[in-house]
Amino acid sequence: MTRLPRLLLAALAPALAVMFAPRAAAAQKSWFIESFHSDLQVDTSGVTHVTETIRFRFDGHWNGIYRDLRLTPPAVYKRRDPLDVKLVSITDGGGQPLRFETSRQGQRTRRWQVWIPGAENASKTVVIRYDVLDGIGFFGQPGQDNYADELYWNVTGTEWGVRIERASARIILPRGVKPDQSAAYAGTGGSTEQSAGIRTEAGTVTFTESRVLNPGENLTVATSWPGGFIARPAQPGVIEHGAMTAWPIAIPILVLFLSWKQWDRKGRDPKPRAIAVQYDPPRTLSPAEIGTLIDHTAHMHDITATLVDLAVRGYIHIEKESKRVLGLIPTSEYIFHLKRDRADWTDLETHEASYLSALFRHPSTAKRGLMTAVLGREAPDLAAEGAGPGPTYESVRLADLKNRFYKDLPGIRKAIYNELIEKGHYRVNPNTVRAGWSVVGIMLGAAGVFAGLYANENALVFVDPRVLGVAGGLSGLIVLLFGQFMPARTVRGARAREHGLGFKEFLSKVEEDRYRRMIKSPDQFERYLPFAMAFKVEGRWAKAFEDIYREPPNWYSGYGHGTFHTSSFTQDMRSMSTVAASTMSSSPSGSSGGGSSGGGGGGGGGGAF
Repeated sequence: MTRLPRLLLAALAPALAVMFAPRAAAAQKSWFIESFHSDLQVDTSGVTHVTETIRFRFDGHWNGIYRDLRLTPPAVYKRRDPLDVKLVSITDGGGQPLRFETSRQGQRTRRWQVWIPGAENASKTVVIRYDVLDGIGFFGQPGQDNYADELYWNVTGTEWGVRIERASARIILPRGVKPDQSAAYAGTGGSTEQSAGIRTEAGTVTFTESRVLNPGENLTVATSWPGGFIARPAQPGVIEHGAMTAWPIAIPILVLFLSWKQWDRKGRDPKPRAIAVQYDPPRTLSPAEIGTLIDHTAHMHDITATLVDLAVRGYIHIEKESKRVLGLIPTSEYIFHLKRDRADWTDLETHEASYLSALFRHPSTAKRGLMTAVLGREAPDLAAEGAGPGPTYESVRLADLKNRFYKDLPGIRKAIYNELIEKGHYRVNPNTVRAGWSVVGIMLGAAGVFAGLYANENALVFVDPRVLGVAGGLSGLIVLLFGQFMPARTVRGARAREHGLGFKEFLSKVEEDRYRRMIKSPDQFERYLPFAMAFKVEGRWAKAFEDIYREPPNWYSGYGHGTFHTSSFTQDMRSMSTVAASTMSSSPSGSSGGGSSGGGGGGGGGGAF
């Protein structure tokens, strides 16, 4: 090495030492538990006096440790309330008090954070004394074979992140009480390994684990003895206990009452009148609007009825193209031709204009050229085959709308509702009303379920978590159901609905003699066909015109050869409407006997800081 690098290294040595020394020290810092012993002295009052003597080994510098004590009673005790624990003292091995702080880690864990003087490259002992006021399990009644008491305790807990080299425990029963059975379990939670030695002397049972407990492993001990020696707490009666914890059952009753009151105030339609047969549709309503007004919902058959209505009114020409798949299976394709320039749409309702715009947003063929550039609008195709008489501005195949048209449906539905509001039939969009109640219902149901889980996790004694969860879910369901009935029509809307239902009555029973006389001309078939399709009574409507309407309409091509029948034509329209509804709504697609380690009360774990 030359002289210059040596001088540089010598100059940088102090800085490098300062830089890497903390990292080296941190790398050497560690700790573990040399021994963990717990004395559990049972009092005839039912209190268990616990003394934990824990010896820690610290390598490197540490401030102290924390002990987390789990307050969950054993599952076999069938108690939900957390264990009642009273801290007595925290001292070192010589009995000198140590500084500590108490905190809760949720409702089921008590933490004691303890500062230990001299916790640096040394072994230190911490003694924690506390009383468990309700740690005893009681089984059976006097005179029964299973009349016994039990202490089932997680000595070390499974939440230590370091090894425990020696673990032991001792259960001391009251004078004159002899244990019946004892067991010890080691390992992670749920383990049934019985590797500890058990020694019984009079009323004392000593447990000594024979192996090192690795991080996450626990020593659990259990001892039972004949009942009658320990004072049992008074148990509330079934009715009393149910009244104290099952009060959430009143929540859905209250929600039902409040929802009904809200429906009575805002969701009830004006008083209905008798439905009288009407021979004409409501003058200001389109097929889609009257179909929506009847049941508050813009169904796909209401929307596709607009297609036929626009064809009848000369905006669209419908072409049916018959084919055969593989030369065998007959199938039909539909092509829609736009017959009016967009500048001539001024007499259309908003939802009708939106429907036409969406229909021809992705035209299959659109004849544009120099005329389009000159006029600044669509150029008509004067020779479109199968497109019917007159100019054709754009054409689109129904199949080309698949996975495209669905994006426009919300806007079309919204336009229908807005028009009904503007015409005075609703005050508020029915979809908005339903959506709002649905959101509240879902939130209420979810809140009830989460509240039940929280009550169970935190062992809230004043409520039954199951009742709380069921009550919340039932309350949410009540709100969801009421939301479906909350949309309300105005007086004008209610009268228009009754008119629409009366007109539906006429369309569905027009074959009867008393109604046939109201058929005045063949063109009546076309004018009312869209309404019949919205009401789903087009088949009955068509039969009344079998002998009157004999030629295919001029807005339709592809009927084929032979005698024209309104029933077969209407069936064709129904099939087209069904296919159109499916295609237009389609969207792209994207699944002590019997025990274990960790099963008793207490436990928990801890760490160092």
